[in-house]
Amino acid sequence: WEPLAEDVLRRFIGGDGLGVYLLHKHCPPGADPLSPDNPLIFVTSPLVGSRLTTSGKFAVVTKSPLTGFIGDSLSSSFLANELKKAGCDALVIKGRAHGPTLLSVADGEVEFKDAADLLGKSTSETEAAVKARMPRGTRVACIGPAGEKLVRFASISNDGGRHAGRTGPGMVMGSKNLKAIAVRGNTSVPVADRDA
Repeated sequence: WEPLAEDVLRRFIGGDGLGVYLLHKHCPPGADPLSPDNPLIFVTSPLVGSRLTTSGKFAVVTKSPLTGFIGDSLSSSFLANELKKAGCDALVIKGRAHGPTLLSVADGEVEFKDAADLLGKSTSETEAAVKARMPRGTRVACIGPAGEKLVRFASISNDGGRHAGRTGPGMVMGSKNLKAIAVRGNTSVPVADRDA
């Protein structure tokens, strides 16, 4: 857990802006998109978790395996709200697991769990299997066989068929041996002026 400075949050706002800032901070120059050094970053925005309509969006930012440049992909789902309720403005994933892994983020606790039994499953099968073993209300982002096999245009699926697909983030997730991410949070998101 690393606090983000208020001036950073104000300058880059959230979503793609904050994601690109974090990519610049965490990705070494010249890093191969499929190397452990390339971070996979899930980023919310300031209005996520509020009751504002259409605010439940997140960005996935990484160095694209398709272009070698900044890769950003957007998705809207309850995963964004759950990340915020778990205390995350952003989730930065670096390195590579030794084997198929499920990353669990739940109210400030991070765990890496074995996911060998999920290999080969479709995204809908993976999401159902992860939800069956996690507490009720858990939201899931995952890859299917395309991500596992490092297909360059593989997407990351979440919330029953929503996708972050542009620029190949599923391939990067697969290169990290990360089959799925499970997120659960119970923290309420403060709003400065609820009436406004």
